[in-house]
Parts: sequence; C-alpha cells; structure tokens
Amino acid sequence: MKQSVSFDLPIVVDNENLETKHPDRRMTDGTLLLLDFQSSGYNTIPENDALLPNIAWENAKIIIDKNGASAENDYKPKVYNTATANGMHLEYTSKGGLHAIVSQQNDLQFGNDFVINIPILVRNYIFDNIGKGYFISLWTRKTRLALTSVSANFVLSLQDTSNYICAFQTGGSSIIGANLGHRGDSTDLNSLSAKCLNLGVSQKTGTTFINTDAGFKFASQFPYAGFERNKACSEILYQLRIDEIQASKKTYAQLDADDYAAWQQAFGEGGRFYNDTFTSPATLA
Repeated sequence: MKQSVSFDLPIVVDNENLETKHPDRRMTDGTLLLLDFQSSGYNTIPENDALLPNIAWENAKIIIDKNGASAENDYKPKVYNTATANGMHLEYTSKGGLHAIVSQQNDLQFGNDFVINIPILVRNYIFDNIGKGYFISLWTRKTRLALTSVSANFVLSLQDTSNYICAFQTGGSSIIGANLGHRGDSTDLNSLSAKCLNLGVSQKTGTTFINTDAGFKFASQFPYAGFERNKACSEILYQLRIDEIQASKKTYAQLDADDYAAWQQAFGEGGRFYNDTFTSPATLA
C-alpha cells in the first residue's frame, strides 16, 4: 500500500497581494464589519443593548488594534431597541433576514426605533482614516414603501444633511457622499424588490463629528426622524458590510462587482435568500 509523504519546504512567500483565508467568502483583507443573521446563526430578536455577531471581527482587530487589548465584543454592533407593541413588529423571515414592519399610523418621532449601531472602534477608525476609502454594502428588501423622500436607513457620521460621510436615503431620493462610486439609484432605494446597494467613500462632507449617528435603522430616527414619523418604510435587512478599501487590495469597482455577484447568487434561483417569505406589513396599520 502506498503511503503519502509530506515535506516542509524552506520557502517563505512574501507577497502582500495574497489574500488571507477568511471565515466568509464575501470578506476581503479590509472587511471591518459583516453582519448577516443567517450566516452567523443569530435568530433571536435583539433586545435593547444586545450585541450582534460581527463575522469579520478578527479581521477588524488586525486592522484597527492588532496588538491591543480589544476583544470580540468591542467589534460587535450594539442595538438600540425601543420598538412599541403597536408601532413596530420585528421578525425573522423564512430565510433568516431581519424584518421590521413599521406602523404608518402609530409611529413616534423618537421612541419607536430599532438601530444597529456600528461598533465605536470601527466608527472612530473610519472617521480618523477616511482617506483610506470605505466600501459599504447593504442587502435589503422594502416590504412597504416610505411615504417621504426625506428618509434614510443607513448613515455614517451624519450630523445633518450638509455634514456627513455618507447616507443611503431610502425615500426615493439618493445616495449621498459616494465619491468613489455607488450601486443603486432613486428607484432602487424605494423599491419593493430585493436590492444590492453599495457605495465607496473617501472623504467627509462639510463639518462632521466623530460621535454622530452611524448605523442602520428601522422606523424614524437620525436627523430624518421628524419627516419619517408615520411615513417610514418597512424593510428586511439581509447584509450589512463595511470594508476599508486600501486594506482590501481592491478598487471600488472590483468590490462592487464581487458584491453584486454574491448578491445574485444569494437571491437567484436556489440561493439562500431565494423565494423568501415574511409577514405582510398590512398586519400593522
């Protein structure tokens, strides 16, 4: 019988362009945050102050704090949840997306909210190193449209609509701050079909502050709250991903192409999010 023999060769491969093996195929060497409830096996409705799994936390630590004392929890998004019984219904879809049905009659300007805050270490790192460029991707699906064009589901360092890094304005208006490119237009941003939305940004607009709003939300929140009350969309979140473009060793265009290909596979026939089902938003007026 033949026996297999292995050899350790005295060769060192010194090539910074070789990509590290990651726990998820969507990741690059620059991924700081990857939130995907299905992939991480997280199926509990997050309560206030809950920490959500960041699939990319080890990679984020290498970039931000390689030799520091930070731990996994420091890279987990933290939830702010004040959803009311008649103002918002939270559920997981049949394929594991987080779905929020938001009332368009019983919402509150503040106090009926669900916010996934970007980890402080990640938020501050982006703010202090904006010139390295950042790729932000959302896989979402609106299940009831917003009734206002002054609305957003994701913002980064948004002080107001003149001072920010970026925002996805979901009411059918625009993606702002996307100086490196973006996927998605006004039709995509307020559409009932599943969408792959992303942008690349490497600069701040106006005067921004490090501790301002940064994250994804359902219902009325951020500086848009006064316009969104009883007009916010209902929506499913499947993926939230943030990469440092410089560390990824890719361009925005390459990251966009990879993101879109992964989205097509996930939502195409036989994909893990294909033919998803959820409660009708009409159950909550």
